[in-house]
Amino acid sequence: MDAVRSKSTQFVERLSRAEFINTRLWAVCIAICCVCVILSISLVYTMARPKSIYYIPGVWQAGVAVPANNSIETVSAFVAAWLLNWNNFNPITSQAVFERTQRFMSPSLFTQTKLRLVKDLEEIKRSNISSMFTLESDPIVNVKSKGFIVHVKGVKVMYMGKEAVKEQQLTFLITVRIVGPTSSNPYGLLIEAIEQEHAS
Repeated sequence: MDAVRSKSTQFVERLSRAEFINTRLWAVCIAICCVCVILSISLVYTMARPKSIYYIPGVWQAGVAVPANNSIETVSAFVAAWLLNWNNFNPITSQAVFERTQRFMSPSLFTQTKLRLVKDLEEIKRSNISSMFTLESDPIVNVKSKGFIVHVKGVKVMYMGKEAVKEQQLTFLITVRIVGPTSSNPYGLLIEAIEQEHAS
């Protein structure tokens, strides 16, 4: 009788251990399935979510620029917009114009022009100077290592008060450097150098 009881007890113990192991295996299986479902949902959400783009207003028409994709059209619009900002001002708007254009200058160009800009602002306000600049044609963009060289032709008229005192046909040679796009500079471009000469 004792031997029979001993075997029965062992059987019950093994059965209960097997049930416990099966319960743990089911719990692990359910947890793994939940993790797989969550990962699948995350993957679908990531793939379906639209990629970030920067919406950039062009000079003549609106345009869209994908980050790190500097097309010729994007560079042309960037330089034209910057140059129109830089050369169109009056005593009231001059401070805001220069502050707005400075953020698109490279640190070296900003350092070179900072002192001259302060003097120019004082002269603009003191002498009531205004400037109007228009483009004669689309900018011509040439690709170079790590950037672009852009040729721009336009007409600039200087006013003192309401009287036009000077009209010039100018050619600008602008060196543009590629940088990482940011929220303050979605173009991912910086003005590295600017040369101005009278158009022939």
